[in-house]
Amino acid sequence: MFAMGAMVLLALWSLGFLEEKEQKELQTSSKTKWSAFLTFFRVRGMVKWTVLIVLHSISTSAVFFMIKPFLVDRGVDPEMIAFVVGFYGMTIAAVVAMVSGNKIFQKHLLKSRKAYIATAVINAAAVVLFIPIAMSHDMLIMLYIAVAPLNASITLSSVVSGTLVMDFSRKGFESVDYSLQMTGLHIGALAMAAVSGFIVAQTGYPLFFFIQGLIGIALVFLTISMFKGAWIPGASPVEGLDSDSVTAGH
Repeated sequence: MFAMGAMVLLALWSLGFLEEKEQKELQTSSKTKWSAFLTFFRVRGMVKWTVLIVLHSISTSAVFFMIKPFLVDRGVDPEMIAFVVGFYGMTIAAVVAMVSGNKIFQKHLLKSRKAYIATAVINAAAVVLFIPIAMSHDMLIMLYIAVAPLNASITLSSVVSGTLVMDFSRKGFESVDYSLQMTGLHIGALAMAAVSGFIVAQTGYPLFFFIQGLIGIALVFLTISMFKGAWIPGASPVEGLDSDSVTAGH
């Protein structure tokens, strides 16, 4: 806990070296700020984007939240569960998070459509890996193989989604739009995680993982079909969105 606290303080200290460009303070009334929540959905493409961010990580979240109950039901030793899911899984996530700050990775991240579709593909692949695990009795090695891409996919999705959320935020309404989009992102994941136990109770683990795999694959095709067009930042000469781009079309 002390080590975790020290890392948080170190990250906080490093923020002191960041310099932001001075911006004119936006003069808005409280009424305008609250109405910004509604006008966000009037921006071209924002209804599509909201649907995508709500659904994007539901399959990986469902599987991630059910790994521990699954291993407990399989009779795996609690210490082994803590090591594989906790230490090993979180170490993979930490390494991927650090690698995502690399300049080469950031270069590809700026290609928003390719990056977002890639995370959908990785999410689906990570979920599908748990199907043979649920159907196997000797699963320890397979578990190590599957936990790594699952944690990697969750981390990559967080990095890409967090970046795009800021790209889709309107100038002058960054805090409002960021909060709204991140709420949608977490609501979708938490909602699926909340009902995962009920689904497992009705289907069993093999069918549950199979269903989540199908959802993950379906989300790949949904992302490819919906996440395209000039409304995506970087996909057209217009780099970002602003409050003047509000239109009635979606």
